[in-house]
Amino acid sequence: MKTSLRSRVYAILEGGAASSPMGVAVHGTLLLLILSNVLVSVEASVVSIADRYARWFDAFDAFSVTIFTVEYLARLWCCVEDPRFRSPVLGRLRFALGFLPLVDLAAVISFYGVLLAGGADYRFLRVLRILRILRILKLGRYSQALLLVGRVVAAKKEQLAAALVCVFVLITIAAGLIYEVERQAQPEAFGSIPESMWWAVVTLTTVGYGDVYPVTPVGRVLASLLALFGVAMFGLPAGILASGFMEELSRRRGDIETCPHCGKPIR
Repeated sequence: MKTSLRSRVYAILEGGAASSPMGVAVHGTLLLLILSNVLVSVEASVVSIADRYARWFDAFDAFSVTIFTVEYLARLWCCVEDPRFRSPVLGRLRFALGFLPLVDLAAVISFYGVLLAGGADYRFLRVLRILRILRILKLGRYSQALLLVGRVVAAKKEQLAAALVCVFVLITIAAGLIYEVERQAQPEAFGSIPESMWWAVVTLTTVGYGDVYPVTPVGRVLASLLALFGVAMFGLPAGILASGFMEELSRRRGDIETCPHCGKPIR
């Protein structure tokens, strides 16, 4: 049976042929181009280097965007080979709204944004150019380790969301308490709850920059207690992710039976 061009393109970009010589060459070229783009974006932030090699950087950017655009359109064209995106219109739309396709789009949109906004404010153009660094996110498509991280985060999104809500609640409570305790002694540092949130985040994460700190005895006792709470609270997401990695690795070994509908482990 003769294979269509679209099927062959899909097999190289998304399917089983990704490990074939052609697939390895295509993916290797794209991976090298992504890494080169990240390096160029970093170097272009140095004014002396950017001024000296501006023409080369612009030419490389145009070349890269051309390749990335062809890649994005090719993926959009052949995605209907996947049964999940079989519909020519709705299927492609559903595919385009996925995380990795959105990353692919973000990798090129800054270039076209600069072209379309050539007469716009210089600060706006700088923001668009800085967005080129988002091309590093394309590495997630070619790294099994990063894809594993993505699967773990997706599997544990409810628990992570609950942990982040708890962290936000604790930050708000800490900011409110220190505001009440320290506002008379240091109105310039703890003049409101939003201003106190900076101190709360620094204390609960145990970073301790030292730019703002309590001076009253009650404030110092409160800071000590909050620092202890922060160690436990900010360690919670790490524990959730560690549990997710263990489950994913066990699932790969076949130690955990998963539901065929939702993919979650069956207890």
